Amino acid sequence: MGLFGFGDKPGARFDLAAIGEQWRTRALSADRTASVSIRVIDDDFDRGPFPFVALIQPLAVVLPDQFDRWTAATHFALERDGDALLVLVHREPRLITWYAHAATKGQLERCLKALKKTNPVRWGIHHDREWADYDRARLHGAE
Repeated sequence: MGLFGFGDKPGARFDLAAIGEQWRTRALSADRTASVSIRVIDDDFDRGPFPFVALIQPLAVVLPDQFDRWTAATHFALERDGDALLVLVHREPRLITWYAHAATKGQLERCLKALKKTNPVRWGIHHDREWADYDRARLHGAE
C-alpha cells in the first residue's frame, strides 16, 4: 500500500513477447485425469522483481471439459496488461489450480478482482522470492 493507502507503487512488468507461450505438460496419474502444465521460462530470467505468487481456484466445481475455457479466461485476466504471469496449471479430475507471479500484491489483486467478475475464483497471495512451486514442478520434468 502506498503512502496514506492510495494504491501501491507500480511494479515491474513482464516482457510477454520475450517469454512466449511455450508450455510443457506432464500427466500426474496413469489415467491422465491429473496433469500439470508449466510455462517454459529461460533459466537466466531474473525473478527478483516478481516476488508475489497467487494460487487461484474456481469457487465452484469445474469439470475437465470446462478447464480450457476457464484457463483461457484466467490467462487473459492475469496477462492482458502485463501485470502478472501465469506459470503453472494443475489439473485434477474436479479441480483446477493456477499459479501466477507479479511484482506487487496489488498487481495480482487487480487482475484477480477483474477475473472474479466473470469467473468466480478464490485466491491467496504470498511473497515467494524463490518461485518454489514453479521450480519444483519444472525440475520434476513436465514434458
